[in-house]
Amino acid sequence: MVTVVGASVDQKGVIFNLMQLYLHDLSEYEDCSPEADGLYALNKYFALYWEEDDRFPYLINVGDKPAGFILVRKLGVKLYSIAEFFIARPYRGKGAGSKAAKKVFDLHQGQWEVSQIEANKPAQKFWLSVIDSYTNGNFVESWSYSSPVGPKQTFTNDMTRNI
Repeated sequence: MVTVVGASVDQKGVIFNLMQLYLHDLSEYEDCSPEADGLYALNKYFALYWEEDDRFPYLINVGDKPAGFILVRKLGVKLYSIAEFFIARPYRGKGAGSKAAKKVFDLHQGQWEVSQIEANKPAQKFWLSVIDSYTNGNFVESWSYSSPVGPKQTFTNDMTRNI
């Protein structure tokens, strides 16, 4: 069973650990490498997910095991963005990511923006599939010129949507 829970400060370390795997995966598409201590440096925004009201950290669990995370940003009134999304390799291709993404969309009603790195074709395929399924094809795809540069899907959800 896939669950998505708001990550408490006590779970920050779990997301930090999963973030190391995420950044390793992203190093295939972006110029990043481990620091001298063998860890990837996290951006300055990571800690803010537990400090600011417009940032929402979620832990994805499969059964009782951590399987990934979703970091959501509120960009404006009822305007949300997936800032970071990660599913550990043992859970990929089994529906955990899709279920988790849809659960987070349902938690925040409004307009959504989901952007992917231009070179990250697997992420683009995943998000197109998830968003198409979630919205019944009712989304717009455009290009993001800000970070990350690449395709961007935009859609609106509300509580009247058939789930």
